[in-house]
Amino acid sequence: MKFQHAAPLLAAAWLAACSTPEPARPAAPAQPAAIVLPAPSQPVAAPPPAAPRAPLPPMQVRTMRDVQQRLQDLGYDPGAVDGVGGARTQSALAAFQKDRGLRPTGRMDSVTREALGK
Repeated sequence: MKFQHAAPLLAAAWLAACSTPEPARPAAPAQPAAIVLPAPSQPVAAPPPAAPRAPLPPMQVRTMRDVQQRLQDLGYDPGAVDGVGGARTQSALAAFQKDRGLRPTGRMDSVTREALGK
């Protein structure tokens, strides 16, 4: 019979524990203030434009190593100049073909070989 009186007290304690508000969450950090720099006393000149590259002399493109070297000389990234036509060589070759208005297949053909040799 003692448990009949304890039940309402336990229920009240449980409800009180469940109904306590969550602790307040910290506010999001404020955005840092913009830093305003003073205007320079002298105008800043833009850097001079890069000098155009001199055209490369014609070359015989016979091997994959020649293709990779020529692509590298023209500013493309064929990967290592090792004579193995991997994914980077195909990507560089396709970019070269696209830039020259050729069908960008990433594969060497006679038209691409001729364009590379010029």
